[in-house]
Amino acid sequence: MKEDQRNRYHPDSLSTGTTLIQKEFEKLGCEVSRHGTILYVKYNGKFCFLSGFKTSFTSYVARPVFGSKELTKRLLGDAGLRVPMGKLFTRKQKKEALEWVKENSPAVVKPSNGNKARGVSTNVREETFDEAWSAAKSVSGRKIIVEKHISGIEARYFVLDAKCIAVVKKRPPVVIGDGVKTISRLVEERNAFRSECNSTREKYPVVLNSHVIASLSDKGYSLDSVLPSGVAIQIHSKGGVAAGGDVENITESTAPELKKIAERAATLIPGADIVGLDIFAPDHSDPTNVDDYVILEINTGPGLMIHQYPDFGKPVDVVGMIARYCIEKMETLYAPLD
Repeated sequence: MKEDQRNRYHPDSLSTGTTLIQKEFEKLGCEVSRHGTILYVKYNGKFCFLSGFKTSFTSYVARPVFGSKELTKRLLGDAGLRVPMGKLFTRKQKKEALEWVKENSPAVVKPSNGNKARGVSTNVREETFDEAWSAAKSVSGRKIIVEKHISGIEARYFVLDAKCIAVVKKRPPVVIGDGVKTISRLVEERNAFRSECNSTREKYPVVLNSHVIASLSDKGYSLDSVLPSGVAIQIHSKGGVAAGGDVENITESTAPELKKIAERAATLIPGADIVGLDIFAPDHSDPTNVDDYVILEINTGPGLMIHQYPDFGKPVDVVGMIARYCIEKMETLYAPLD
């Protein structure tokens, strides 16, 4: 999709987090009270609690298991699901990690915990390893994962109560030349336009760091290069909002076979009711990719605004679906309040 197809959201319509889910519950006739970050929801004498988008129905064990990238990778592999080749290092094993990168570059360097792409660096080579290691180390408490960089398209699959209901493609940032402006200037203008269309994007601009400089250099450009008119260039390889990229709703076009893989992975631990999965595949609409995908990570506290307010494509009301799911669970699981 082109920039002129980017979705525009009025700032007043961008309710997020706790406020948004509270409004959804109230629309459905629930009584809601807030206690710090906790929502106490009552409906027809039944009740439940939410912290952000984590519900009181979510398995307590699922959170730390899926929160550990190391343990998640082992669980997926044991279940016969595809995961990227990689190795786990302690914070003190920087030299060993660098040797692994030299032998297997390009690589991905990321903390063994964390979310929203914090501390994650992609397309890492020897010359960009130091910055990537420092970024991962700033987030990770103990260990750092180094994996083989995978070519393809990354998508976030959202699974609610064992059913995949939304998928967005994570698009790396791209600028298009006009024959006049430098790449640096084009990135600056893109950051501004992206924030104008969706004010929540202002916190996540493209940052012109050494990783970006190396990425451009690989393509024969620098920040001061002037792109010919109509020529598009990818600024770096990391997709998604937090990296300064975009998300595009591809729910309807995603192959049912890949959705089933996401559902299977999400339900490896019973009680993991709200789950986000990052999956790489050459083409998420192609059903033959059931043997050509990898699952990067699983998260029981996924960001939902990428589905609610995508940059491109039709929004999916995942928050409303979560509220209706909670009401159904309240009606079937809990005894009424006295």
